[in-house]
Amino acid sequence: MQIGILIPGFSADESDWCIPVYLNLVRELARHHQVRVFPIRYPYTQVPYTIYNALVLPTGGGSYTRGLARWRVLRRTLALIEAQHALRPFDVFHAVWADETGVVANWAGEKLGIPTVVSIAGGELVGFPDINYGLQNGRVTRRLVERALMGATRIVAPCDYSVLMALDQLPPERGEVLRKVPLGVDAELFKPPAQELDWRPREFLHVGSLVPIKDQVTLLHLIAKLPNATLDIVGDGPLYPQLEALTHELGIADRVVFHGAVSHEKLPAYYQEARFLLMTSRHEAFCMAALEALACGAGVIGTAVGVLPEIGMTASVGDVTALQEIVIGRTRKHAQLQRARYRMLVETTYTVKHMADGLLEVYEEACSDFEK
Repeated sequence: MQIGILIPGFSADESDWCIPVYLNLVRELARHHQVRVFPIRYPYTQVPYTIYNALVLPTGGGSYTRGLARWRVLRRTLALIEAQHALRPFDVFHAVWADETGVVANWAGEKLGIPTVVSIAGGELVGFPDINYGLQNGRVTRRLVERALMGATRIVAPCDYSVLMALDQLPPERGEVLRKVPLGVDAELFKPPAQELDWRPREFLHVGSLVPIKDQVTLLHLIAKLPNATLDIVGDGPLYPQLEALTHELGIADRVVFHGAVSHEKLPAYYQEARFLLMTSRHEAFCMAALEALACGAGVIGTAVGVLPEIGMTASVGDVTALQEIVIGRTRKHAQLQRARYRMLVETTYTVKHMADGLLEVYEEACSDFEK
């Protein structure tokens, strides 16, 4: 199958973990199919290159732009897609993120006569004005999302939470083209330690950028209500000074360790030493950190967003008391058996191969439907 993938950013080489899950997806698809990737914004070059037998053709659009500058970048991307289609026609075109990538994919689909698949991958369906997050906040971005979703042959959402959110916003007839395909984790990289112990040294772990949508303020208030509980935070971002100051205000500075940014290949060591991952986000389209933790044998506790309700114990967004009750009430017996169950769930549902196979089914369905 000739597959085109349109994405905001993609790895500049095999060691660049720009968006790890999509690098892994391309690697898996390219084993048996011809894959061409079109990154719009990153890397900042227009020179083609190859990764895992996939041809990458960047537009080099740079950071997000508005108005005429944005449309020039998108038109340049469309022209690049058309030129590639003339060389080797695409069977299907897949846009990751239902915004400008989805719009360009649908332009290409209409012009070239090929089916399109658009994946919901981030904040397309939400808007939080208080923290300036989500594409529903702006008139133009809201319109881009609408066009991306309304023009696709198939729409993909990665979890029940995102499926329900999409169904709530789409016309009933568009709900018929919506499919759920979970993201997948690299189960060879993220795995339990070679020798598992009954007791893991890190009690609670949090992995994520220090930004408002992740709501680490709620996380720290939760730790403050759990006497003697310790927390390791992996990630960096603009809220670090505020969050570090808050640990002192709450009297938990001696129980919270900020590790800063950690490279992707070093993350497994943190998960392998953790008993539980804590996530208190206000929104997640999916939450790869939860899958990475599960694959390494760590349990997941958090807010009822993204994939968390399907794989962990959850409470309503911002509900510190309910989260506290979950933490206190969690089982402390049969730790190794629980970790084996976490791992089994990943191996049977959430691997990279599961993700690729699920998308291939959607591609084939889109092609079949398009030909009718």
